[in-house]
Amino acid sequence: MAVFTKIAVIAARSLVRNTKASTRSEIARSTVRAVGRGTEAIRLPAPEELTRRRDRTLARAASWGFVLCSIVTVLAILGGLALKSRAPWLVATKTSFGVVMLVEGVLLMTDWRGTRRLLLHRIRSRYTAPGQKETLRQSLYWRAARPALGVIGFAWFCLGLLIVGTTLFPKG
Repeated sequence: MAVFTKIAVIAARSLVRNTKASTRSEIARSTVRAVGRGTEAIRLPAPEELTRRRDRTLARAASWGFVLCSIVTVLAILGGLALKSRAPWLVATKTSFGVVMLVEGVLLMTDWRGTRRLLLHRIRSRYTAPGQKETLRQSLYWRAARPALGVIGFAWFCLGLLIVGTTLFPKG
């Protein structure tokens, strides 16, 4: 049990380093309670089905937006969005990619209506069988992924602003 306690404390410290102060205390309290109860308490419950239509729709939109923004990020890193052509279709495409990144970034940054939770639910449900228990490492990974999505949202918001700004105002 002592080895497990040390592992849980180290994992909690690594999670706390990159999160907000209110989230830090919440993580610390839940980790201390979980260590007292054993390994089963740290594991997240299996993802359940979303019951409200609004939640399912928002989860689906956030999931597709996440995939599209990931592809656009790779394009931006490789320089595909730095084309100087002023063809109308290219301007419209780059602007729409930028707007999608802005919207997805705002959704993830502000966690509007639990967007991060819904996105993680959708991703987790693809990797976890309904009756399968997650390992401790997987559970800690999913706990750390939620605040990380806020940081990714901020990066996408900034990249979306850059794409829209350079597309609509190329000389200014």
